[in-house]
Amino acid sequence: MLDAVLEYHVVAGAAVYSKDLKAEQQFKTLEGHKLSVRKGGSGVTINGKSKVTTADVGASNGVVHIIDTVLIPPAFEAPRKNIVELAVSTKQLSVLVSALKAGKLVTALEGTGPFTVFAPSNEAFRKLPEATLAGLLDPKNIKKLDAVLEYHVVAGAAVYSKDLTREQLFKTLEGQKLTVENRIAGGVYVNRNAKVTTADVGASNGVVHIIDHVLVPPSRSGCTLGVPRALQSGYAFEFAALDTNHNGYLDAAEFKDMGVKLADKFSHYRSWGNRRLRGSGSWAKLLEHQFKEKIEAMRAAKVFSKFDKNHNHSISLCEFENAMYHERLQGDMRGQHHDGSTVVVHD
Repeated sequence: MLDAVLEYHVVAGAAVYSKDLKAEQQFKTLEGHKLSVRKGGSGVTINGKSKVTTADVGASNGVVHIIDTVLIPPAFEAPRKNIVELAVSTKQLSVLVSALKAGKLVTALEGTGPFTVFAPSNEAFRKLPEATLAGLLDPKNIKKLDAVLEYHVVAGAAVYSKDLTREQLFKTLEGQKLTVENRIAGGVYVNRNAKVTTADVGASNGVVHIIDHVLVPPSRSGCTLGVPRALQSGYAFEFAALDTNHNGYLDAAEFKDMGVKLADKFSHYRSWGNRRLRGSGSWAKLLEHQFKEKIEAMRAAKVFSKFDKNHNHSISLCEFENAMYHERLQGDMRGQHHDGSTVVVHD
């Protein structure tokens, strides 16, 4: 920071004397930002605030002008707007502002903080099903809306992109954790899927990072499902096996990778020869288990796109269990009469 401030006082590549100045012009500094220099009857001023008190002090490698005020780079100037005021003044955050008002969280984010807010853009909210968004904004669902909004806020720290490590967890105001990845050239991602499109928007009480997906907190109390309890633990086991990055969601890549691995395992066990299967109950059970894993993974992959309603390329445990059970029901219906009941995905 000190280097940046000092470099903001230096123009490289030219020794500019007062006689060379125009009435108004700009100079790019060694720090990278520009200075605005004005020359008038009352003397020379920099950025409209700092006045040159002694000009044209020649040196062997340039010229010095003594000024009466330290110049601060634009990036270091203290933001005047708090997070809510910043959101209100940003067109692409208008839906978020409406949600904050509906959830009565405006006052909280106007507090002293500091806060780090991962702010979904209007485009991010449009990726949600219309019914989902309408349901969140319904006054009777204010607790659910609050939970979703608070899941986007980290309290107690203003975390800028320069502060990020390769991968780390942050506890949210909602109580659960977010996974933040700094993929260097690939950008910054939250919970694997939400990409930071605009980073480091400073506010007087924190910092805002605009993201392209709405973050949904994992269910605390599990799911109210129409899936028989006897099957839920098995599906949860399969889910955990597929969730290789352990973030509580499954993406298409995890399905593909695990599906291939399970298929390879199945082929490997089968290649040991049928002679072992006939006399070894344990091998038979192992093969049966591996085959079941392969089939379950392939079924899950098959129905993945059907349950990715908001096109965020991930599904939760609730969606997974419903998907697996629904596929099972569909299989039963193909072979025998069924009552035609369906399973509804919901938290």
